[in-house]
Amino acid sequence: MRHSEESEHRYFQLEPTVVSWWQRPGFLTWILLGIMLFLLTDSPVIGAVLPTIYAGSRSYKTALWLLQNDPQPLRARICCAFFVATAFWQGTACAFVNMVGFGLLSVALKQNAEPDQILGVTMALLGGILLTTIVGFVASIVAMVAKVRIWVNPGLRTLINDNLADVNRVPENPGLNYATFVLITSITVPTLAPWGLLLTVWQGPIAVLSMGIGIPLVSILTFVAMSKRIIARHPVECWHDTF
Repeated sequence: MRHSEESEHRYFQLEPTVVSWWQRPGFLTWILLGIMLFLLTDSPVIGAVLPTIYAGSRSYKTALWLLQNDPQPLRARICCAFFVATAFWQGTACAFVNMVGFGLLSVALKQNAEPDQILGVTMALLGGILLTTIVGFVASIVAMVAKVRIWVNPGLRTLINDNLADVNRVPENPGLNYATFVLITSITVPTLAPWGLLLTVWQGPIAVLSMGIGIPLVSILTFVAMSKRIIARHPVECWHDTF
């Protein structure tokens, strides 16, 4: 009877308040500080770095927290890697938004960006994408081999009140699983690389058509196959043995 009641109330509605990183008051402060530094130094790199670091801060902290609190060391390392990759992904997305914003601000102020500044921001973006891809791809392969399902959200610790034993009390709709974004990036970038190389040696309508059809098809099929095995729909599917 008790087991039946526990199954019926598997997801106890805690209704925690989980605020996305772009909705937090501190993020707006870092954005404004970044704009001020951009205006003072005329450098989009400096202006973009601060909000970027802040955007992934909770993911970094949660990654370290899991290493200390997850009872299964292998799963702890895999989830830690996914949270770190998520932090890279968040930082890259934030840097891209900042770069676009600073570009529009430069146009409004009639300031011409220097080539080395554009190159610096571009390299930072590519570096973030590359780090997300490498860490995410390796973690995804290990998760498949270890048969571990992953659930990643910067607000995890708020959802479970810093206690993995409360993972079964998380609402049925716990929010976005950022592991999906990491997996998409980890699949798409390696898929783009060989096709991009192909276009440098074989140019023509057939090559372009192959790239236009081949990349989406391969990416979608690979994502579907991998996501079924490692992407969790709820935190319980990841930490099923902690309660």
